[in-house]
Amino acid sequence: MIIPGLLKRIDKAERELRGSRMREKLLWFFIVISVITATLLANANEHMGSSGTKTVLELA
Repeated sequence: MIIPGLLKRIDKAERELRGSRMREKLLWFFIVISVITATLLANANEHMGSSGTKTVLELA
């Protein structure tokens, strides 16, 4: 026989664990998006004013 109070505590702990996993996933998502955005902005500022064809021609 399962004690009802214990079952409630287990359910509560599982819900809290699910919530913390979701928060962790969201945190990682925002970290990745922030790094990508910062990289793109830094790259855009570095090449501001130059055209893409000029860059390609310089590499050739």
